[in-house]
Amino acid sequence: MHSAGRTDAGVHALGQCAHADVITRLEPAKLLTALNAALLVANPNPAKADSLPRTTPAFPHTGKVYRYRIVTTPVFSPFEINRAWHLQGPLDERLLQECAKTFQGQHDFAAFAANRGTPVDSSVRTLREE
Repeated sequence: MHSAGRTDAGVHALGQCAHADVITRLEPAKLLTALNAALLVANPNPAKADSLPRTTPAFPHTGKVYRYRIVTTPVFSPFEINRAWHLQGPLDERLLQECAKTFQGQHDFAAFAANRGTPVDSSVRTLREE
């Protein structure tokens, strides 16, 4: 199995990708149902597969997209808990956009990396605007 990489602690992964070569007689819909049942049983924080598309042998992952959300409504929806930062009152969007640009470009994230005993080719990453 090849995956797009793990998510950071406390981060919700939407659209996480993985590739596996599977030999089965199950039709894709039944395989998807079986996979989701196994994920539900095996994982205390359930994940689910949305689809099982056929792909080429080369895994096409090229990066991750992180979205940091700020909600400025007077009342914070319980559905946003752990998914957005709640700040009451207006924000200077121009200033936020200007500050975000300082993160763009190449940066070395070695100081933020947890050494899990796995060799890493490089801790330099390129951040860009989506």
